[in-house]
Amino acid sequence: MTVHKAKGLEFPVVILADLTCGMSRKDASRYLDASRGLCAMKIGGWAPHELHRHESEEVARDQAEGVRLAYVAATRARDLLVVPAIGDDPWDGGWFSPLNRALYPPLASRRTAERGPKCPAFKSKDSVLQRPNDEPAGNSTVCPGCTILMAAIRSRGGIPER
Repeated sequence: MTVHKAKGLEFPVVILADLTCGMSRKDASRYLDASRGLCAMKIGGWAPHELHRHESEEVARDQAEGVRLAYVAATRARDLLVVPAIGDDPWDGGWFSPLNRALYPPLASRRTAERGPKCPAFKSKDSVLQRPNDEPAGNSTVCPGCTILMAAIRSRGGIPER
């Protein structure tokens, strides 16, 4: 199910997938002006001048929609939200980059996560089953579970401002 189709619904478990997919386009692919009944789109690699003139506002609009979609996706879970992670530090560029403040709490609290309500117990304090060369988890490794920041977000019913 797409995030758009999930809007307004709730599920016991939600798994956010395809974290490497970009949150938004780097350039505008279309410009809409409803008052003029205009839809300017790139065709064959060429773009009308209206699209060039309004590109920055269209890119900003697309980014804002990406933030809204990340919020919708993260708030569909009733009991458990599963978010795969890349490494031990925030990764900007994926479609759920707006969630980084919740996924990667401040360094001081990354190793002190607690078992979240209705969340299965984890066998270790590492988010990786087996690290290359059997290296131990570092201080920046996010411990699986519910961090203080995640608990605060859940109690407030949202994601903190960036």
